[in-house]
Amino acid sequence: MDEILQANEALKNKNYKKASSLFSSILAQEGANADVLFGLAKSLYFMKQYSLSYEYAEKAIAIEPGYASAYFLISNISVKKNKDLDKGIHYVRLALDIEPENIEFLTFAGSVLISKGDVNNGAPLLEKAIKLDPKNWLAHGNLGISYYVRKQFDLAIESYKKSLQAKFSLFFLLRLVEPYILKHRSLLYAFSISFFIAYIIGHKLRF
Repeated sequence: MDEILQANEALKNKNYKKASSLFSSILAQEGANADVLFGLAKSLYFMKQYSLSYEYAEKAIAIEPGYASAYFLISNISVKKNKDLDKGIHYVRLALDIEPENIEFLTFAGSVLISKGDVNNGAPLLEKAIKLDPKNWLAHGNLGISYYVRKQFDLAIESYKKSLQAKFSLFFLLRLVEPYILKHRSLLYAFSISFFIAYIIGHKLRF
């Protein structure tokens, strides 16, 4: 099997150490190549070698400025490892300039903006992601947060429910409780919601 195919297969199978070794070998033999550099960057990312991953993603972009996935990888590193939300948003916007309908990019950008409290710019990106993929649980859940922040509790509840229907998440399950409590401001209602949570867990979230 061709060495590049082997490296990509190892990456696909989550054998990141093997993938990084193969991509490094290809670079040593054949010189710089954007796809190989990105493959190495992605392998290193999953091995939690974030600084090196960032470096190789930048090298991929230097060779191919339109490499959207490399911008997105840098965005992920900036947000998840370095906690630099502004830099993360900058890079994911560069990725979206190249691939404006990429669902993963839209969801990530919208979610990061929501986490910064910028619901006005974050919500439309999540709405677009949902339009492209109605079962996008993360987009529904974070859109629910944007509604909650704006005190649109009924819309928040509906978004959380759609998120949970698509995929179970304890985080969004707990977020579902909040608008009910704030809307009704009742301790008794809070206890009722607790029973509701137990019910939906027991019935596999059949809303």
